[in-house]
Amino acid sequence: MATFEEAFKTYQDSSRGQTVSGMYDAQRNAELAGLKTAYDQNVSNQEAAKANISKQYQASANDLHSQFERNRRNNNMAFAANGLNTGAVGQAQLAQSSAYQRDYGALRGKESQDIAEAERGLADLKVAYQNAIQQANANGDYKKMAALLDDYNTQYNTLLNQAQTLASYGDFSGYSAIPGYTDQQIGNMRSSWIAQNPLLAYNTGAITADQYYKMTGQQAPGTASAGGGWYGGSSGSKGSGGSNLVDLGGLSPEEINRSRRMGQIIQNANATQAAHEARLAAANRSKYIQNGKMYTTQ
Repeated sequence: MATFEEAFKTYQDSSRGQTVSGMYDAQRNAELAGLKTAYDQNVSNQEAAKANISKQYQASANDLHSQFERNRRNNNMAFAANGLNTGAVGQAQLAQSSAYQRDYGALRGKESQDIAEAERGLADLKVAYQNAIQQANANGDYKKMAALLDDYNTQYNTLLNQAQTLASYGDFSGYSAIPGYTDQQIGNMRSSWIAQNPLLAYNTGAITADQYYKMTGQQAPGTASAGGGWYGGSSGSKGSGGSNLVDLGGLSPEEINRSRRMGQIIQNANATQAAHEARLAAANRSKYIQNGKMYTTQ
């Protein structure tokens, strides 16, 4: 007997299971493709912003240097016009150079900070993208598995309903297509149904007339009665024609026809009585509830 896991794996590998899986795989792939597109666009924007950082700070550095050169030239002209000595000029130039170096260093330091921030933004984008991929895969797997289980249960219930419908008429073959039912279990269900419905079992060919007689103590419908009559023959088969008729030699055709009609009437009456007695016998063997207690007839 296949376990649930084995039966479900068989369903997954079937064309129907592959169709359901393919539908959810396509949805997940579309979601992953959308995430990739958004990630690539964000990275491109972040890379462009990072590249602009160096350009902007280089422009600021160039402006700072140009301002330094202008100030140095103007200061030298002022120093010469005022007749400052070499020592005073040197100190002034040193102070000016120190201020330039300080401002230039601060500018480049800010540039490094902005570049580092841009790099961190790129790293954050990558982490967020990877997390989104994992989440999409997890959601996709969950949705796909849920859909597969739902469809499997739908198929299972459909097969079970069909098997139960057939079983109500004595055909238990439908259970063989349902995982979890063994041949022994199916055979036991069939035997139980026959015991509860001997007349229907006989009429559908599930049991013979002899088996019907052993179960109910009554002749099967369409066979000879125990005491003889218009029709004779073995109780092991249904009466069907002239071979079971009593010898009618010596009678006129009209008498023969009348006898035959009477025999048919008696046969139908016997069949009706046998059916009624069979139902009573089955009821007498069944369990019944009376005054809230369970009794079993012997």
